[in-house]
Amino acid sequence: MSTALKRGESGVIIPGGMAEAMWAGRVEDESDHLYLVNRKGFVKLAMSVGAKVVPVYTFGESLSCGIDVVPFFPLRLWVTSK
Repeated sequence: MSTALKRGESGVIIPGGMAEAMWAGRVEDESDHLYLVNRKGFVKLAMSVGAKVVPVYTFGESLSCGIDVVPFFPLRLWVTSK
């Protein structure tokens, strides 16, 4: 990623990663789950190469997957939090 940014190319980083993706399609509490605490490396990377950070939030994205039943969801959620 740093090589691409140094060349002036654009990149997309999803700081929430798998922990956030685990909630995709789950509608039981009708809220979005964001995982941003302690995930500042992408900002440090952008600053180190002089790249711009453009924050983007998409409303309803978690409902776009259509997966409501994820096998072993509590276990998978626990694993992604480690």
